Amino acid sequence: MKEILLIFGGSSTALEVREVAAEFYPQFEDIWHIIGDMEAKKPGSFYTERELPEKIRGANSRFRYILTMSHSKIRESCETLCRELQIRPASIIHPRAFISKTAALGQGVYVAANASISSFAKVASHVSINFNVTVGHDAIINQHTIVNPGARISGNVEIGKRVLVGSNSFIFQGKKIGNDTFIDAMTYVDRDIDTGMICSSKSLRVFQRVV
Repeated sequence: MKEILLIFGGSSTALEVREVAAEFYPQFEDIWHIIGDMEAKKPGSFYTERELPEKIRGANSRFRYILTMSHSKIRESCETLCRELQIRPASIIHPRAFISKTAALGQGVYVAANASISSFAKVASHVSINFNVTVGHDAIINQHTIVNPGARISGNVEIGKRVLVGSNSFIFQGKKIGNDTFIDAMTYVDRDIDTGMICSSKSLRVFQRVV
């Protein structure tokens, strides 16, 4: 019996995940987007979280889910909802991603095209690894962390839960990033970062041009 994939989120990464699942995961006979009650529905299979229990009634085993939104509290509440409804998570991995045979991935993980996860790296459940990301050897990425396109995570790095790693940022080898930390795009992290911090190395200075 084929399954139905529930993608929590209706735009951005959710649409990218849908394309990968539709093209490379024939076990899913249908794909639904689950959105918040206040979000506008689009054409196709879009349902609100409030509608979900009735929609899956009596057929829980047919459904799998993946989280795509960036808000960590919403992600965790959706995970709790699916656990209560006895829906299992699904990982969606693009075939052009490289994942070492010695790497370990949790459940409900998204890995986009051209991402690379190196030897003995550990990626926990409900982590998103976006386009062109590299995860170095022995790195650890904990639950509900999102790594945006082009980020570079060096070897032996440990990233906590619910961290957002910005596009094209770089984390130096062996560093530890605390839970609930935000790393801005294009930021070079060369030290350990405590829990709940915001990191940014961007500093734009603008001067009058002299001709």
